[in-house]
Parts: sequence; C-alpha cells; structure tokens
Amino acid sequence: MANLPETPQWEDGIYQIEVSDPVLGGPDGITNRPLKQLASRTSYLKQQVENGDSNLEKHIDAVDPHTQYAPKVSPTFTGNPAAPTVVKTDNSTKLATTAHVKSVVADYAPLVSPALTGTPTAPTAAQTVNNTQIATTAFVKAALAALVASSPEALDTLNELAAALGNDPNFATTMTNALAGKQPLDNTLTALSGKSVSA
Repeated sequence: MANLPETPQWEDGIYQIEVSDPVLGGPDGITNRPLKQLASRTSYLKQQVENGDSNLEKHIDAVDPHTQYAPKVSPTFTGNPAAPTVVKTDNSTKLATTAHVKSVVADYAPLVSPALTGTPTAPTAAQTVNNTQIATTAFVKAALAALVASSPEALDTLNELAAALGNDPNFATTMTNALAGKQPLDNTLTALSGKSVSA
C-alpha cells in the first residue's frame, strides 16, 4: 500500500466521480483523482502557512521590518512630504511647512534694498563716526547742533546766514571789491589823526 503523490499547488476544482465511471485505482486512477486534488490543495495550504510563519519570524527579528515607513526618531524623508500648516502665530515644536515659514518671514524686510514702513529705528552712532552706518534723526540733529555750536539764535540756520550776507552767493568777492576802493592807511592819514578841522 502506497500513499498518493502530493504536489503543493492549488487545484481549481475537485473532480466529481460519476456513476458511470469505472473504479480505477493507482496514482493516476480516476477513483483517486479527487483525493489527489484535495491532497495537493492541502499540501499547498500547508506550504503557505509555513512560509507565513517563517516570514513572520523574520519580521519580528528584523531591526527595521518596515523599510517603507519612516522611523519615529530622526526620520529622513524623501520625495515631497506634506504636513498640516500651523497658524502664523504658532511658536511650538510642531513641523513648520514652507507655507508657514513664508507667512512668518513676510513680516520681515529683506537684507537687500528693504522698503521699510511705519517708524523704523536704528542705533544712533557717535558724532565721530563717518561711514555707511545708518544716520538716525538723533544723529543728524546732534550733527547740526555741533555745526551751529554757540551761534546766536538769529544766525543758527542757513536761511538766517544767507539773509545776513544779503543773499549774495559771491559775498567774499563783493567784500573784496568793496574794500579795494577804500583809502589805504598811510603816514598822511595817520598824521591827520587827532587834528581838529575848522568849519
């Protein structure tokens, strides 16, 4: 007596013995055909279970069994990962998306050619500074105050100085020409000093 040969494969159907079928034994006999098909199915299922157990053990023993997923600790993403965009005022350890970052930096001026609005402030440099540092209104006022120094109030603006000079842009030349027409101081004029002139 021998056992039926089994093949680990899935049989699509089980043969039904008809009443007209003769009784034929042996591994290929029609009587053993449905038994052989069932045995092959059983062998196939047994093989699948064993493979599943083996794969499960490997999965359990693996350091990183889910290579398709990012680890929770220090994940390195690829492609174009997405995340929820938090509100602009959020200041926490949540992920910052590019949309969140852009909304935050929109409130800041660029380093190159910033167009400031409102009332921007800057450090006030010392009066000895002479470079490309920003000059605040305080710096300019201090520089103007040092320029006029102790000038009288009537001459502490450019307009007042211009008025005092007769608004003459060539005041120095005008004065030189005016003085050139005066009598020079010599011995004759000196001798006349102190003398009385009769009417």
